[in-house]
Amino acid sequence: MFALQLFFVIAGLSLFGTAGILVAYDVYMATRLSCLLQRTGHAPLKS
Repeated sequence: MFALQLFFVIAGLSLFGTAGILVAYDVYMATRLSCLLQRTGHAPLKS
């Protein structure tokens, strides 16, 4: 029973960790794209 509980804890932590890494990467790529668009003059108008 303990092994099953340990497995689920490790699986849950790895899933949340992977999701956190994907969110961080998405934010990083969005900021890079924003900088690139501003440099080329194709940035959307800010309201």
